[in-house]
Amino acid sequence: ILGNYFTDKYSSKIEQELITKDGLILRPDRVFFSFYETVVLDYKTGQRNDALYLPKMKKYKNALSDLNYTNIKLMLYYLELNELVEL
Repeated sequence: ILGNYFTDKYSSKIEQELITKDGLILRPDRVFFSFYETVVLDYKTGQRNDALYLPKMKKYKNALSDLNYTNIKLMLYYLELNELVEL
């Protein structure tokens, strides 16, 4: 399900710190980079609850946008459900 991102079209960083303009340190689980897009992926356990994670994911997006990354996608992967969700 995640195989598209684990190719030579993408590079990635695992738990790389992002520092916001306000000095907040964020640490997304994984960020994939390609020429066309940036994909933020967080792994989750338990029941699906997209609304709970959306505020944190938006912080990741804003921090990357401030660093001039474009076409940013936000993804959650629920491990037990084997479900990938784009926010």
